[in-house]
Amino acid sequence: MDNHRWSLLHFAAYCGDPHMIDLILSHVPGIESKAVNGATPLLIAVCHGKLRAVKYLLERGANPLTKDNKGQDSLSFGSSRGADVLDLLLSHVANGFSVDSKEAMGRTPLMVAAGNGNVQAVNGLIKRGADPSLMNNHGWSTLHFAAHCGDPHMIDLILTHVPDIESKVANGATPLIMEFSVDSRDQTGRTPLMNAALNSNVQAINSLIKRGADPSLMNNDGWKSLHFAAKNGDPDIIDLILTHVPDIESKTADGTTPLIIAVRFGKLQGVKYLLERGANPLTKDNYGRDFLSHASSRGSEVLDLLLSHVDNEHIDVDKSCIGHLGL
Repeated sequence: MDNHRWSLLHFAAYCGDPHMIDLILSHVPGIESKAVNGATPLLIAVCHGKLRAVKYLLERGANPLTKDNKGQDSLSFGSSRGADVLDLLLSHVANGFSVDSKEAMGRTPLMVAAGNGNVQAVNGLIKRGADPSLMNNHGWSTLHFAAHCGDPHMIDLILTHVPDIESKVANGATPLIMEFSVDSRDQTGRTPLMNAALNSNVQAINSLIKRGADPSLMNNDGWKSLHFAAKNGDPDIIDLILTHVPDIESKTADGTTPLIIAVRFGKLQGVKYLLERGANPLTKDNYGRDFLSHASSRGSEVLDLLLSHVDNEHIDVDKSCIGHLGL
């Protein structure tokens, strides 16, 4: 074994050669041997997309339900790989197996597939009954992962299956564990639209809003999608959100405006665009801090831009601030 406690069988599984796996098993029959992180040869083969090795290990009796130290089984890894690997695993699972099995962080195989943009895996899992309404330990649903991935086709794919689930519930055929919503929230109150705004994905934002996502919603700290767009600093995203909710002076729970957020994170283009759209640089947060308080730790370009939009009689740059700014 090496420092990671990989045996020869683990390396053979990594290489994906069934003949090599067979040769090693004939001398050391440890098909469920585990590495330091709890990975079995099957998990190694699945993780690296070695279809022939996966097939052979399953035929030799490898358990697809065995989990590593993080609670991830072969299906968790298979969900980010090709459809052939996933279908093969699903065809070998025992009767008591749940397609919605969760790893230590509460992620289901469907969440993993959506987060990796794996359309074939998502289709295969939902076909076998995977529930897109489930949430991980942080309150993220499959849609949160799809939005984080930023693929509008993945978002549409997840959302197209929701009516089917709801109709089955109405008929009493399938109990819905948790209400699914395009505005589903994680533990911090963040919605998929907020994720898309933060990740600067125009197509994902358009897809979510088309499906009814509400850009005026706030997370637990009072941040709206516009605040996340300002944190990202992309003028196109800021413009897109403002088209739907033209509240440029919207404040968070602590009184922070989108402009202050853009300044705080040093997003020059975001600051410039917000000012052009009429954002007030003199607005203060709940602690009485204006743009100077936040710009003092940012580049001179941001500060110069802000100062050019403010009349001198409206600002009071004290000596300590000047010294801090190096003026």
